[in-house]
Amino acid sequence: GRTEGAISIEGALSTVFEVIRVPRGLEDAIAAALSDQLEAFVFERQSEAIAAIQSVIAQNGPRTVVIPLDTMKPLYPLSLMKEKGVVGVAARLVKYQQRFEKLVNALLGRTIVVQDAQTAARLVKRGIATVVTQDGVVFHPAGHISGGKAEAGREFAMAYERDLELIPKEAEKVQRSMAVTAREAESLREELREGE
Repeated sequence: GRTEGAISIEGALSTVFEVIRVPRGLEDAIAAALSDQLEAFVFERQSEAIAAIQSVIAQNGPRTVVIPLDTMKPLYPLSLMKEKGVVGVAARLVKYQQRFEKLVNALLGRTIVVQDAQTAARLVKRGIATVVTQDGVVFHPAGHISGGKAEAGREFAMAYERDLELIPKEAEKVQRSMAVTAREAESLREELREGE
């Protein structure tokens, strides 16, 4: 559903939160790590991305992030040794379609997810990566630390998309029971008509 005053973004392939599937328990960490790129629109080409941003500005729209796939620099995700308190490199913890690999590596390949702030503080000193705790505190290599909930609904979308993928069978069951309910409603209407 479009919210009032929503900006229409022509030609976007997807948004970042629709591209990634996040394992349960890591939603806060991944959402925090992506920050305003979580809701970024993904484009095949830079020219389309630029046109989209110009149209947002022309419509006096909200702050918007666009990511063109064709001009992204390929980044290889960090390789990490197993270490106490470290969950893993964010790009390797999420699932995505093959064609978005470059995007996911660029956004999350230099981000390490850890269990707690102590581990994060230790790791960020090495200066190789952004470090995020499972509850969503981000330690940036430059020294600043950020946290707090993103706007409501973003993490929900990630979890919801993921659940939809996990449970097509559930969806079928629901559809079947809806069909049954529809038939029951129809026969009730029949009975009501007959009783008139």
